[in-house]
Amino acid sequence: MGHKPSRENTIESVTGPPARCANGGGVEIVKKWPWNMILVNIASTLIFLGIAPWGYLWWWVNTHDPEPLTEPLSLIRGEYVSAIFVTNIDTTYKIYLEWPQIPSNKFTLDLNWSIIDVNGNVVQQGRIHQPAGYPVNEVTLGSYNPRPGLRQKIVVKVNEDVLGDGSKSKLTVGNPEINVKIYEGYVPLLFVWTVFTVGPGLVLFVGLLAKRLLCQKSD
Repeated sequence: MGHKPSRENTIESVTGPPARCANGGGVEIVKKWPWNMILVNIASTLIFLGIAPWGYLWWWVNTHDPEPLTEPLSLIRGEYVSAIFVTNIDTTYKIYLEWPQIPSNKFTLDLNWSIIDVNGNVVQQGRIHQPAGYPVNEVTLGSYNPRPGLRQKIVVKVNEDVLGDGSKSKLTVGNPEINVKIYEGYVPLLFVWTVFTVGPGLVLFVGLLAKRLLCQKSD
């Protein structure tokens, strides 16, 4: 009759014998399979915790637009209706006009504006009447706080012609401070977080790999 394998030998054939080093029993205990798996799981968790916020930030930046509307607006008497845009951030949006450079001429800015949703409801409206004065390259018309996901358009009625290069403006609805908060506030914090999570995780992985290679060489 053949030799019947013992229960211990059967278990060892499935899990594999523990890696052994020539350094003695203490190192041998650490090198056993359960300890290796625990350390690998710790390293993997640290690396995941360090990378996951960057993935979330990438997703957020690519799915949320701090400036959902930016279109040229000619400040000639008449009514202007924008394309439909969506506000998908729970924040206060600013409505403002910009000029690529400070206009060379003084002009009076007189217009009415309304934010209207796709059902025709007025979300917010206002008027600005700014007498001729020293030209600037940005004028705020107003602000509002729409619900995220709202489909809307802006209607601007220019009541008085603006002559010269002051007539060529850009209308923007957005919150430019969001990008400032992301790139000057959150990103530096994420770098620090990554150093203290991914760094130790990689060190632990490299240490485990180095020890395994040394043990195999010594065996």
